[in-house]
Amino acid sequence: MSAIRVGRFSAAPRARRFCAAADAALHYRRAARMYRYAPINADARHESRVRVGAGTAVATAPVKEEFCHTAGGLHGSGYFKLLDDAAFFAAQSMNPTHFVVTTSFTSYITKVVVPAKVPTLTSTGTVTSSTKGLILAEAVLKTPDGTEVARGSGTFMPHPKLELALVPPYVDDEKFPFTEEDDPL
Repeated sequence: MSAIRVGRFSAAPRARRFCAAADAALHYRRAARMYRYAPINADARHESRVRVGAGTAVATAPVKEEFCHTAGGLHGSGYFKLLDDAAFFAAQSMNPTHFVVTTSFTSYITKVVVPAKVPTLTSTGTVTSSTKGLILAEAVLKTPDGTEVARGSGTFMPHPKLELALVPPYVDDEKFPFTEEDDPL
């Protein structure tokens, strides 16, 4: 069989993987590992991580000056990334066979975040509704003291042509080893 290209990775075709209840923790660990190996997250400048559980995910990242606009506050893309990451992986936790994609996401920024005052942010995503073809999830972004600075919600759909069994960072346990960061919620 010929290799199939998925993003920057290629893999030989594999049988679809099924995630029974007993395999749920493995699915969550693999999803978190997949996050670590995504090019945008593998870059040292982000240092963001995600933990995944049943219908939920928590994404954390440092707030750095290079993520700010000229007035010194965190750029909106920083808020969006953490909100979308948490909501996305909460949604991904619901589908163990296909990569889900964000089809719509709305974010509401309620407070300005300045790196000198807020070293890290944590976004907690939760699935609010899930059907076979559409998953709704929301996320809340907070500072270390629990102050809410943004929230968002979105829709996510399983991509029919992107099986997780074809995404090497998801399935290849030898080439992409687990770390303690991948432990499920």
